[in-house]
Amino acid sequence: MQLIMLLGTVFGLFQALRLKNTWSKAINWTMVIAVGLTFVPHPVVKYDAYYLYILTQFAVLVYAFSMLGFSILKKICLITSGLMTLSASAGVLFNMHGYEFVALSSGLIHLAVLIFALRKESTEYKEELGFLAILGADAITRVIGGALGILATAA
Repeated sequence: MQLIMLLGTVFGLFQALRLKNTWSKAINWTMVIAVGLTFVPHPVVKYDAYYLYILTQFAVLVYAFSMLGFSILKKICLITSGLMTLSASAGVLFNMHGYEFVALSSGLIHLAVLIFALRKESTEYKEELGFLAILGADAITRVIGGALGILATAA
């Protein structure tokens, strides 16, 4: 699972080096740092990295709501990406009962919206592609983890 996040983060890192927009650059770099800190073996650093990652999910929502000139589809994609990842993160943070279903459903919704939006307007997301890749990698890990969790509880 960490390999998937690492691949998304490496892509996000290369995208962060090319960005011009200050907001998306800040979100991208903060996500890269947060995911990078999860590889530190100290538990306190891992928790702090997770909280930092949750803050970047809020930042994606603020970015989507505050930027003028975005198409409706782009706003929907960014807001859905932020909300779905944030809801799954809240499930982990608050140790929700039935988290596997939340992880699986939020991951699937997130991936479906992301794929649909990028197929429709892929050139419009060049500033957001880095953090969308990281959030997409997060959604893939949540789908896999949620499916495995559901299968484990069913057995």
